[in-house]
Amino acid sequence: MRSGLVRATALLLAVLTSVVPVTHTQADTNAVLVNNVLHSTSVLTPLHSTDPNRMIGLGIGLQGGNPSGELAYIAGEYDPTSSLYGQFLDPDQYEQKFGVTQSRFNATVAWLQSGGLSVQTVAGVSEYILASGTVSQVQSLLHISIADYHIDAGDFYANTSPPTVPASLGVIGIAGLNNLEGPRLSRRASPGTPGPAAPSASMDTGLTSPSDLWSIYNQPGGNKGEGQSMAIFGWGTTNNTLSDLRQFEVENKLPGIPLTITYFGTESQITDSIGEVEWDLDTQASTGMAPNAVAERLYFGKAGTDPDLLGAYHGWVADKHGPQQGSSSFGGCEEAPGTDALSGSPGNPGGVIIAGNPKQDLYEAALRRAVAEGRTMFASTGDTGAGCPAVSIVLNGVTLIPTPMLNYPSVSSYATAVGGTVLYFNDATASTPASRAFEYSWNYTGGGDSKFIAAGAYQNTNPAILLTRCATDPHGTPYPAPGPLCRGIPDVAAQSGDIISNGYKITSGGKNDQPGGGTSLSSPLWLGMWTRTQAAARSRKGNGFADPAIYRLATNPSKYLTDFFDVGGTSTETVPNCNGPVPAT
Repeated sequence: MRSGLVRATALLLAVLTSVVPVTHTQADTNAVLVNNVLHSTSVLTPLHSTDPNRMIGLGIGLQGGNPSGELAYIAGEYDPTSSLYGQFLDPDQYEQKFGVTQSRFNATVAWLQSGGLSVQTVAGVSEYILASGTVSQVQSLLHISIADYHIDAGDFYANTSPPTVPASLGVIGIAGLNNLEGPRLSRRASPGTPGPAAPSASMDTGLTSPSDLWSIYNQPGGNKGEGQSMAIFGWGTTNNTLSDLRQFEVENKLPGIPLTITYFGTESQITDSIGEVEWDLDTQASTGMAPNAVAERLYFGKAGTDPDLLGAYHGWVADKHGPQQGSSSFGGCEEAPGTDALSGSPGNPGGVIIAGNPKQDLYEAALRRAVAEGRTMFASTGDTGAGCPAVSIVLNGVTLIPTPMLNYPSVSSYATAVGGTVLYFNDATASTPASRAFEYSWNYTGGGDSKFIAAGAYQNTNPAILLTRCATDPHGTPYPAPGPLCRGIPDVAAQSGDIISNGYKITSGGKNDQPGGGTSLSSPLWLGMWTRTQAAARSRKGNGFADPAIYRLATNPSKYLTDFFDVGGTSTETVPNCNGPVPAT
């Protein structure tokens, strides 16, 4: 684990390296992962070679056994006219149908161990392997060099050339070859210009409680998540998470929900404490909305790195008794062609070079499996408006600037993107529950149209709600003309607050009634609300991935009028809150 300025930088940066299908060389013996390298380091002079004895952790993604068959099966699961409709797979069934063959998996493990690396497998997962070793061992195995660099925000290491791997293994990408990239928590925006004044002096513009939101968001009194469990994703320490949750439950007269945590990763110690408040917010928002759920399960990386977070995602989808729904309050910029190329190329404003690509293929594999298993990942759209914060490593060091890319994983067509609203409400009285007085789109909520990710079938509605068509996929490969409709986000929204005063009461560090907000609040709120929906499902396997159900409901005019509440802008907030429906229940 690294700390201080470099760690803070890694959490604020979007991921830099894109992952593309392998390029075969040497008579199909080896494959070069051509974009598994920080190309933008070409504008920097290395300080020196990285300490050869330094330990680093890696995550190796393998191509599934039947990619086209997997896509076809998922399409059938969510098509009411298909015989596969609602036939969501359990983890064992997924592995049998679409997993990596045992021989290829074993060969990958043997190859890693042949280079002296220690290998960790995730139970029930054949498409992802964790490994660790010294810089010297990694360089030798992958035929690369790793060097140290310096930017204004601190030092980092990165491979200087793309890795070479045996082609027969079907490696789609390797995470962890640098310590510049990594997931980041939603960044709290500057308060800026205050929102519009409350229309009435009697309105409460402050912090909501769980019981306030139950009535404001029309949650059924007889259903509080019974029989369901929820997943929270994060990393690092959770020193106060359980004690703060128990204190929050006592204050709000809620039952004590069982909470467990499982760690994934290659670190020997867990020391990163940057997310302590975030984990308080995630656990208390989700359980506040579904207090009778049977369990809250935390799937955490030991460190805030892609290898560890990918391990946590895969651990969830392979958990035979794991929750059918989870929430991620972090992300990075979506992958976009040209973000590691010359100034002025796609995704790069003139005069700068942006670092902004996650290990998207590796994340997509885990999220796609979740959808095949009927699970839903809610993900915050971020707190930086219509675009994600990318990083320039030229000009004046590191500069946060807006980009055309959106926050990932929320922009994935296999995730449910949650935007933020500012909620003013009428307080509960002895005879009436709290009620919505005024709710509008938070002007810092993330959202918009991806330029590269095709919309899921659920967004191809009639009448159309999307207008933009994508020319190329995230790797730069052209789509067949006229190109698919581009993914639009958010899908749904809930209270984020405005960072000034509006938000949600949480307990943090043993102190009650602390403000929690941002789309990091919105996502776990929706996790809790969807958990109630799942608890009412007629099918034993539940409703499956939330997006198809939500958009199908929205195409029914009578249902739309009764079941949806559209959140829009105000005279001072004109950014649309969503491209699709914003259900109130």
